[in-house]
Amino acid sequence: MAITIGELLVINVYAPNDHRDREAFLTQLQAWPRLQQDTILAGDFNCVQSPLLDRIGGHRSKRPESKALEQLLEQGQLEDARILEEHAETEEVEDQDPTEFFTYWGPEAASRIDRYYVPKTWTAVVERVEVEEPAIASDHQRVTLHMREANPAHRKRRRKTGVSYPIKTANPDRVQKEVLAALSDRGVSHEETAKTWDETTAIWGECIKQVAQQDQARRKA
Repeated sequence: MAITIGELLVINVYAPNDHRDREAFLTQLQAWPRLQQDTILAGDFNCVQSPLLDRIGGHRSKRPESKALEQLLEQGQLEDARILEEHAETEEVEDQDPTEFFTYWGPEAASRIDRYYVPKTWTAVVERVEVEEPAIASDHQRVTLHMREANPAHRKRRRKTGVSYPIKTANPDRVQKEVLAALSDRGVSHEETAKTWDETTAIWGECIKQVAQQDQARRKA
């Protein structure tokens, strides 16, 4: 499926699971003339190009799993949005939270087969790639590409509301524990009264903001 937004072409793909069918499908995409314009290529590719980084468990090769995809990306001058998000290819996956990185979870292995590819020149456009729990029951995670305008002068100033809740995270249990620990450190307990309510809610906001920043730093580390 493909749509055009202004001068941008957005293609959502579901590549076949079978290797031969997948290579044929991705080879056919190479013949599409519209790939000459700025393109976002996204979806379930049913393969990974850096198996040592993008898979845990199961069989892991040292080579890209799709030659046709490699050729398609070269033709369209596209790059993995994760790399433009300052994730070096040599980065150890173990240093990241797996639930914020891998997008497909099987019985014995996990893979990052759901990806975004964007123009290689978008180093100032890609803000982050976010992996979250799916909106409906699925063995695939929900993957969102966050972008910023390339020219900061054209960005609209947004009015800050000061609201830090809810914290969007793939690790709600850990975040909840961190918020409770931060509140405990500030002396907040179950014994709060109406007289201390205003002060307590202010502390709540500060603690939630603090934990949200910590969670964001972990995601970008």
